[in-house]
Amino acid sequence: VLNWSILIVWFMGLSLLIALAISLSTDFSNSGEIVTSENLQTNAEKRIFVNMKDDKLNKGDFDFKEIGNYKILKQNQNLTTYGNAQINLYHTADSLAYLEIVKTGRGSTKSEASFNAKNISYYYVIQDSCINIDSFFKINDDVKIRNQSLSLNFYLPNSFSIKFDEQSLKLLNKSIIPDSKRLPRMVQAVFLMQNKELQLVSE
Repeated sequence: VLNWSILIVWFMGLSLLIALAISLSTDFSNSGEIVTSENLQTNAEKRIFVNMKDDKLNKGDFDFKEIGNYKILKQNQNLTTYGNAQINLYHTADSLAYLEIVKTGRGSTKSEASFNAKNISYYYVIQDSCINIDSFFKINDDVKIRNQSLSLNFYLPNSFSIKFDEQSLKLLNKSIIPDSKRLPRMVQAVFLMQNKELQLVSE
């Protein structure tokens, strides 16, 4: 009788785990994407400047817990979820530079995935040839964590360049950048788009 009881409990536990796994996999089965485009001005040298405002979250000014790629911050008994943004640099055949802010999320349906992507908040300010950015995005309250991410995709025509300050350099996708091993030592960097390829021209 005892063996049967153990077997039944084991079977119920296994069934519960399987049901939970199926439920979670369904929650991530569809992807959604929200894209916002911004035309960018340049200075006389066809250059864009990217600066990061005071990065209090990653400097350790707040007490938070890290779960995967996210930071969970407790403020006034409320939990807020943050994730780090990523910067990508691409060539464009257009005559002007532009920025795409790409928010992505997943969900059990396309509509839910798009909803999860849409409910990402991100701060940035564009003024003339300068753009000021945050290092992190926020997942709005009451929205589940469903693989949300945010990318800042800069598109540069040939002969256009972009300059990053020390903090914004940390967000660069190193896999698409020449001489990426030098990035941790840099306090600033300028990348030039030439013949459809990125060149590190100064630091």
